[in-house]
Amino acid sequence: MRYREGGYLVAIDDFWDSFSQLQEYATLLSKPNITPIILKPELSIVLARNHARMPPSEFRKYMDDGIRMIYADLDKQESTLKAQGWLVLDTSNDTIESSVIRIVTLLETSAG
Repeated sequence: MRYREGGYLVAIDDFWDSFSQLQEYATLLSKPNITPIILKPELSIVLARNHARMPPSEFRKYMDDGIRMIYADLDKQESTLKAQGWLVLDTSNDTIESSVIRIVTLLETSAG
């Protein structure tokens, strides 16, 4: 959790865990000038991206099921997360680079 000390402007890390519900970030989020953002492409896009990296297999079916379960829980928690200050961005049409640009632009706009 030393992104800031390391000079990172944007750090993409982790995934939604229904058990911890991102509480591992509580210390980081208590610091000033930290904006928590969840990148949340559409479920169909996540599955398609996963399929592009992994040939059909039993394991991929399990991964798909896991992704669906994670998304179902995240959907239930989204309004609570937003109330806690998390931003949720649909990155369905983004590359990693374009997501970073969107985030930096968002932060610059909100700071100015």
